[in-house]
Amino acid sequence: MGQQAWRAEHGQCPDSLDSLVPGTLDTVPLDPFSSAALQYRRDGERYVLYSVGPDGKDDGGRAVQTVDDKGEASCFVNWGCDGDYVWGVSRP
Repeated sequence: MGQQAWRAEHGQCPDSLDSLVPGTLDTVPLDPFSSAALQYRRDGERYVLYSVGPDGKDDGGRAVQTVDDKGEASCFVNWGCDGDYVWGVSRP
C-alpha cells in the first residue's frame, strides 16, 4: 500500500490514510467488512492498518486468531470469528 511510498518520500508514516489522497492513492481503501474506510493508526514511527474483520467490530487492531491450541488452522475466513484482519504493522 502507499504508506511505504509516503514514508520514503516524507521520512515518516502518514498521520492518516487521508494524507495519501490524492497523490499516493486515488481514494482511501474501503474495508470489505464494513462500509467505512480501512482502519489506520499511527503510533510514533509505527502504524497499524487493518479491517474490522468478519464480526464487523473494531477490536483496535487485535488480529483474528488463525491457529488453535493444536497449531491447526482455525478461524481465518470464518464469519463467527472475532478480531480484526491486520494487513500492515510497520517497524520503526
